[in-house]
Amino acid sequence: MKKILFVCSQNIVRSLMAEHLFRGRKGCQTRSAGILPDARVRLTEDLLQWADFIVFMDKNHQDYAVKTHATALAGKQTACWEVNNDYYYGDPDLALALEEKMRQLWG
Repeated sequence: MKKILFVCSQNIVRSLMAEHLFRGRKGCQTRSAGILPDARVRLTEDLLQWADFIVFMDKNHQDYAVKTHATALAGKQTACWEVNNDYYYGDPDLALALEEKMRQLWG
């Protein structure tokens, strides 16, 4: 089973919705986290080590993880989806954007 970690800023919209949207699909386990101090679930080394694949919602999230958790990221597969922060949780347009990014990644 592939373990996917979705990462955004506060873990209340993009990464959380991706976690819920893709949970259990195509043999996936999903979790999510945010990089900011007030994130709902904060990105940790343990979460990065748990994941087989890490999806960053934008380049700032990826840069932060590389800067703060380089060892835990070593050898991990990653993607940067460039999903902007113009959505709300449950937004149908966000669901469509996330579905399209997943399709591009795994068909």
